Amino acid sequence: MITFLDFEKDQSMVEVILTHVFALKNSSKYTMILRRILNKLIVRVGVKKVLMSTNRQNQKLIHYVERERRKV
Repeated sequence: MITFLDFEKDQSMVEVILTHVFALKNSSKYTMILRRILNKLIVRVGVKKVLMSTNRQNQKLIHYVERERRKV
């Protein structure tokens, strides 16, 4: 679904998606799905916008996903 959204019209969609993603209670259960969502958002919007839209505590995961994405 992320590939079909138009982020240029509505910049707040990134924040909404990320707040819902990180609000999951059992996030350790969904790590692969979280990484895939973050990877798609990073490709689509850029690392800077994704980092600006998240809390400090979740930015380590974003940095990790970005490092793994660069390796491939």
